[in-house]
Amino acid sequence: MELTIIAVEIKDNGKSCHLVAGRQTRDGYKKHTYIFPASEYVRLGSPPPGAILMSEDIKIITLGTDRGETMAHAMRILAYSDNNRAALTRKLLEHGHYKENVEYVVERMVTHGYINERRKLDNLTVAYANKKLWGRRNIAKQLL
Repeated sequence: MELTIIAVEIKDNGKSCHLVAGRQTRDGYKKHTYIFPASEYVRLGSPPPGAILMSEDIKIITLGTDRGETMAHAMRILAYSDNNRAALTRKLLEHGHYKENVEYVVERMVTHGYINERRKLDNLTVAYANKKLWGRRNIAKQLL
C-alpha cells in the first residue's frame, strides 16, 4: 500500500521524527501519524512532503522502535504478577502491540529468566495449599 507524505516535523532537538502520511480509501482520505527516531527518517532518504512511501517501509521502522515500548510494558506486567508465556503474550496483544514485537519480547523474557513456568506452578501450588487449604488431589486436579 502506498502512503503519501503530508508533513514531516523533526522534534526533540533532532532526535525524533513525526511523519504524517495519508492514503486514499473508499471512505475518503485517511491520515496517520508515525513517530520514530530521526535517524530512521534519514535512513529512508529524508523524503519530502508529497513523496510516496510504501507502508512496509513504515512498518519496519515502527516495529523496531515499538520493541522498547513492548519490552517496558512487559516488565510492568511482570512486576505486578508472575505470568507464564501464554498469559504475557495474550496481555500484550490485547493492548495492541505488534505480534512480531510480542514474540521477540516474550522470548527475551524467557531467555533472561523473567518468565519461569516452574516458578509460576510452585507459587500456585503454595497458594492453593495455604490459602484454600487444598490437599494434593485438588491441587493436581486444578493444575492439570
